[in-house]
Parts: sequence; structure tokens; C-alpha cells
Amino acid sequence: MANTRGLPTEALTGFRDILIAHITGRTQEENLIWTVKQAYIGLGTGIATASELKIDTTPMEGFNPPKFDEILGLKENGLRSMVLLALGYRDEAKDPYVNAAKVRLPLEVFTELV
Repeated sequence: MANTRGLPTEALTGFRDILIAHITGRTQEENLIWTVKQAYIGLGTGIATASELKIDTTPMEGFNPPKFDEILGLKENGLRSMVLLALGYRDEAKDPYVNAAKVRLPLEVFTELV
């Protein structure tokens, strides 16, 4: 922040102290919950960005996180997997549903439910 905004590091001491107190003042479980929520913010941004680029995505939770962490060497870096996002292009030649009509609630019904 100091480099980007051209500020002396000392000018951010109060901000730094607040952040440290906020993060270290939480339990490990509270930090995990916060971290997972941050991952889902990134997941949503990734899905939206991929959609703009016409790239297909599938978010996934039904995987074996410890095995994934082992394969990717995440534990050694103090990381762990929470959610996956598969990115790519569908194989339209082999997709039997490529031309199938999408099944969606009508907009009027959807907005009534919200």
C-alpha cells in the first residue's frame, strides 16, 4: 500500500496495527471461516470473469481436500484447499445436451421467491 500510494511506511502503522489486532484477535476457527469466505469471493469473481471470456466453469466441493493438498504440496506452504474451479471449453461434438433447452424458472417466479 505504501509503495502503490507513495506513502511513507510509518504513515500506515496505525492501519497495520488494526489489521494485526483484528486477525490475531480471532480464534483459529474464526480465521478459517473468514478465509473460506474470501475463497468464495475469489471463486465468484473467477466464474464471472470466465463467463465474460466465454470460458466454461464448474465450481466443485465434492473432492478429497487432504489428497488434493498432498498432490499440490499445499501443506508445505501453509495452505489448504477449500473449493475447486474447473475451467475450460465444452466438447460440443460430444455433449449430448449442447442444444438442449435450459430449464429455468421464469423471471417473474424467481423474483417472487426472492
